[in-house]
Amino acid sequence: MNASGARRRARERFIAIAEGPDSAIDLGEAMAVIAAEDQPNLAVVEQLHGLDRLASRLRGSLRGVEEPRAKLEALCRGMFDELRFRGNSEDYYDPKNSYLYHVLDRRLGIPISLSVVLIEVGRRLGMSLEGVSFPVHFLACDLDAPGLYVDAFHGGALLDADECRALLERMTAGQLSFSAPMLEPCGTRDVLVRALSNLKAIYVRRRAFGLALAAIDRILLLVPSAVAQLRDRGLLNLHASQFRDAIDDLELYLDVSPRADDRLVVQARIAEARSKLGSQ
Repeated sequence: MNASGARRRARERFIAIAEGPDSAIDLGEAMAVIAAEDQPNLAVVEQLHGLDRLASRLRGSLRGVEEPRAKLEALCRGMFDELRFRGNSEDYYDPKNSYLYHVLDRRLGIPISLSVVLIEVGRRLGMSLEGVSFPVHFLACDLDAPGLYVDAFHGGALLDADECRALLERMTAGQLSFSAPMLEPCGTRDVLVRALSNLKAIYVRRRAFGLALAAIDRILLLVPSAVAQLRDRGLLNLHASQFRDAIDDLELYLDVSPRADDRLVVQARIAEARSKLGSQ
């Protein structure tokens, strides 16, 4: 199958995933499908086999360990100390850090992608791991070990709520106030939206508008009510000289958000798109 066919098949599978309830979404598969669309040579099944193999390697480390905290500690030791998964602080915005295949292959990632690997491996080993959409720095938690949060980017460190508060203070220079709901487990759809939002930001920064638009498309499939994404897609289409698509998105944004604070700016961008479309 050629690249365009592989991308189309991956998008079709993502649409099917997005249409299901949150409880039916397989996080590992969805992340593998995201990678397979953006890089069509990355087979979904091979990425899932990579998670299976990783779980098999770590199964022995958990054998005989029953107490939840001890089990979580054993999992983190196996993944971060023995197998040396780590955060890529040297090149944080490398898009490979966000794709499941490359995270498994290079053992490098960012907080959310490393957390996804930890969650999926833990689930394969019978653990109840979930994501925590903590501001600025994604975390993971084990429902069987309440009050503990895994910082997968920093070697699988186990944090309590006070340490998470200190992490937020440090990372935001006190600009964001801590609140307990920040540490609640999030749904699978929320994990995928945050992962895609990271890719969107990375590709906008690189002016890779096609890939940024693909990320927005998938966010809207997951959360059709995310109207700000319509605005962003319209603005990106304008940058990509897709003027008709830009007009459609920006007009729809104003239709559903007629009192938006940025409505005058959006109206100006619509006028710009119409002018450029007319001059083609």
